[in-house]
Amino acid sequence: MDNYIDEIKQSPLYLTTEDLKDLPPALVAQLNITESDKKDMYLSKLIDKCGGIISLDKLLIAIYKDSGEIYERNKLMARLYRMSQKGLIHTHPSKKGQYSTSKWNTDEEVTNDEEDKDENL
Repeated sequence: MDNYIDEIKQSPLYLTTEDLKDLPPALVAQLNITESDKKDMYLSKLIDKCGGIISLDKLLIAIYKDSGEIYERNKLMARLYRMSQKGLIHTHPSKKGQYSTSKWNTDEEVTNDEEDKDENL
């Protein structure tokens, strides 16, 4: 329970798939889960299913292969932006169209870039 309280402090306003995990159906029926929330949770689960990191193009393909649905690129970008504002997913700090279910570790990338420069000298 203490871990869940800590998680609520990080995202107190928005439901995640982890919040609903292992809840009885009677409790889920009492929650105010909109169709938009369900789509957000679906996309978050799908990104996780694809390894936790995905590009916009790969996500469009994954949605089609998983559900047969063809999302409009602009609408999906808008939804992903709103999801990132809620903290449900994370965008890459310097690259467009890359999404993750966990925060990006940019320190590692800087180190790798510096090592690549040394190898090229």
